[in-house]
Amino acid sequence: MKKYSLITLYNFIAIIILFLLLELAVRIFVPQIKLSGTSSNLITDSLYSDSPGIKSMVVGYSGGVVKKSNEYHSWKYFKPVSTSARKILFLGDSVTMGIGVDNDSTYAGIINNSSGNISIINPSLIGYSSKDYLNVFDYFVKQKENNLKFSDVILFWTLNDIYSNYPNEKSPEFSSGNFLNSIINFFRKNSKAYHFLKNLFSDRALAYYEYDEQFYTASNTFLQNSLKNIERISSACDSLKIKFRLVLLPYEYQIRNFNQFGIFKPQQLLEQELKNKDIDIIDLKEAFKNGINSSAGYYLYGDGIHFNEGGNALIAGYLKKYF
Repeated sequence: MKKYSLITLYNFIAIIILFLLLELAVRIFVPQIKLSGTSSNLITDSLYSDSPGIKSMVVGYSGGVVKKSNEYHSWKYFKPVSTSARKILFLGDSVTMGIGVDNDSTYAGIINNSSGNISIINPSLIGYSSKDYLNVFDYFVKQKENNLKFSDVILFWTLNDIYSNYPNEKSPEFSSGNFLNSIINFFRKNSKAYHFLKNLFSDRALAYYEYDEQFYTASNTFLQNSLKNIERISSACDSLKIKFRLVLLPYEYQIRNFNQFGIFKPQQLLEQELKNKDIDIIDLKEAFKNGINSSAGYYLYGDGIHFNEGGNALIAGYLKKYF
């Protein structure tokens, strides 16, 4: 019995050593892998009604990079907010927040820093959906907190903005809270080898697209509620003489299969539903239409939703003409 226990122990130690060697190798040879997780000190609960927000004047980490906020509960950029510049409010989730990317290398930061005539206020945060956008909009525009007067409001729409959190256990990110999931969450936040192996043996971009695509049917409750929230923001902007635009963001799986029939059905349905509301829509798939063979190069490693520095730069270049 003792002999078998020693063999088991030796095998366990060998596995740990091999995994640590793999971890070291991945960190050296695949440095573009970003660890998951956002510092809790960056976020405060119920800042905008029942929606969380960014704490002002703090420093933390998200996706392994430093994130700094300014006095406006928004992300801080190299060029500070100017009292004389035209103010533009960006509404978005973790994609517009730019997890895994330095603030000044996000499309919001690039656009902000490229012109002395505009200042981007970007309170976008991980986990936001359409109801949060409405709450953030009410805080900054209707309640006029911080006395900021906006000329434009731009809502950056990601397919998963249609719902708050993941509705059921079929989600790619479902976590039951048991011991096994605690171990998985530990590796997600601390191990690049874990992300390397996960990307090697699974297509996470496909999993996210297939899950989120199912909600885009005309009769879906999530879609109808989202449309109402978008329309409320648009209507309020019209009454306040503020220019409102909705920007549609593509998933990596969609760009990879750009010419596949129906691949952009979710965005097309959203645009179709809003076309009679006189809402200006910008579909960013056009910015990526030549990237079919290099689609993954625009997104974070193994991530089908969040853009890397190259993807952010491409988006910023495409959007500059609208400013």
